[in-house]
Amino acid sequence: MTASETPEDGIEALALFVLRETRDGDDLAPEHLALVQRIVNGPVDERAEVAFQALVAAVRTGYTRPAFHGITHLTIDHEGYVYWKGEEVEHFEPGWARSTEAAVEATEVARCCRILEARGVPVNTTSVIWRWEEIPSPSRTPDPAAVYCTRTERLIDVCRPGEDAAAAIARLAPDHGADLIVLPLAEAVQRHEAANRTEPVEITATAWHEALEVLPPADWRLTAEGESFKSIEHKAGAITAIYVRLGERRFTFDDLATLSHAACCDRVRASAAYRTPTPIDDREPGDDAER
Repeated sequence: MTASETPEDGIEALALFVLRETRDGDDLAPEHLALVQRIVNGPVDERAEVAFQALVAAVRTGYTRPAFHGITHLTIDHEGYVYWKGEEVEHFEPGWARSTEAAVEATEVARCCRILEARGVPVNTTSVIWRWEEIPSPSRTPDPAAVYCTRTERLIDVCRPGEDAAAAIARLAPDHGADLIVLPLAEAVQRHEAANRTEPVEITATAWHEALEVLPPADWRLTAEGESFKSIEHKAGAITAIYVRLGERRFTFDDLATLSHAACCDRVRASAAYRTPTPIDDREPGDDAER
């Protein structure tokens, strides 16, 4: 069966189709392979079914692995091998790879890869890991400039060795439009992440449990201050969805995956959403009895 053909409508048939078109799942991102396994073995809720149908649609049109922790050009396979533009550069333990600590490490790996590219050094495991200390350090060699889109608030790419701002913009404008500027890499990363932060909003108990159960959560914490966890799927750089429960009220917002549990709780307490409670009917009262 080819990706252009339509498999049978049954869940198992669709799962087999996905596996067949991705070399028995070898080409799938870890979270997508886990999703297929969950679909086959159950239990399955509505959100997982929606995610699976989206995966099937992606396979039909030509699947590509999503960015690892939302970091452009960085991907990971289900064995934990990390790739920069298809070139192997690192290995993370699969069970640890979706943690907050791994997100920080992945961000650093991507930073090293961008610097190496700007210096004209081949990017691979040797240059990123084994010989990094032997290469002139970033403190002595400025980070490369980055091309940033002011319309989408996204970091698009770094300038190539010997490429000035005008040439970099001319190279990328056909694919990304005219709203491009060149910034120092650190500033571009900060702007990209800042643009993707959101304010806390109150959510229902159902939405909370769906987020908690659809994929394994990252950095789950439960203290006297409250409960919090983070999505393993990053949205932009180190920005991810964060969920906080204070008493019987639940909230979500997007911020850095490195934000501590205490800081997450404080962020919600200081928010307009916390000061202006959602009507109790919208928060599904009595759900805490299930806990």
